[in-house]
Amino acid sequence: MRIQTFTALLACGLIVLCSTSTFAKKGKKAKKIGAIAVTGLAAIHTLKRTRGRLCMADHFHFGDGASRKSKARALVAARANWAYFVSAEYGSAWARYSVARSKGGKCSRTKGLYNCSISARPCMR
Repeated sequence: MRIQTFTALLACGLIVLCSTSTFAKKGKKAKKIGAIAVTGLAAIHTLKRTRGRLCMADHFHFGDGASRKSKARALVAARANWAYFVSAEYGSAWARYSVARSKGGKCSRTKGLYNCSISARPCMR
């Protein structure tokens, strides 16, 4: 039963994401915040302006980079993982980790390999 519910929710989310993206591409109205059209599922979150960027007020996303030979590579993998998920859910305009706010994370080393986990609130310019 749980798998069916999850599958149904996932399908609904994809339909909303696709239909919202379609509206934005065809020039139909998307939710606007100021002069910026918000597409994807971003419109379901509380948004606020922070230092010239439109950010999710209290919604964080996470990324993991595991089993890398260096800490730098583990951080790059974690950021890529974060960006991939954010892009899939909200669109590429939200998926730049360098633009995100409230960044945090930690890295650990086990048996010579680094694992990093990061979190941040997605933002767009």
